[in-house]
Amino acid sequence: MAKVGRLLKEHMVEELTRQLSEQPQVFVARVGRLTALGADELRRKLHASRATFQMVKRRIGLRTFEQLQLNDMAAFLQGSVGLVSTAGDPTPIAKELMEFVASHQDQLTLCGARIDGEVLDARRVEVLAKLPSRPVLLAEVVG
Repeated sequence: MAKVGRLLKEHMVEELTRQLSEQPQVFVARVGRLTALGADELRRKLHASRATFQMVKRRIGLRTFEQLQLNDMAAFLQGSVGLVSTAGDPTPIAKELMEFVASHQDQLTLCGARIDGEVLDARRVEVLAKLPSRPVLLAEVVG
């Protein structure tokens, strides 16, 4: 008979795998002393941009990335991490995350992301955050 803890962890991996397969743009942030109020504040900000923030243990994240064949993201998983995922434009999410990290420096550290199948380190995510959103870029090209 399987233990309840193991079944719970397997369920968590399945749910996270489903969520990340539906929302393939993924940001990884290392969580330091982030309070519950801080996490809720970040969730509210990201929800407005149609993104989700979820705290995961390293092992759960590793198993999820393994199932999704995202082994190149495993290096970002150190300690407790927060995963931010979205199916939409990643630029506003990167901006929200960088603003939050700037105002909560010792609580959250951006590690990297996977955007459109490409792995970005924290420095490249900062560059992404400085870009205008996709509709603005398209408008500049067209007009």
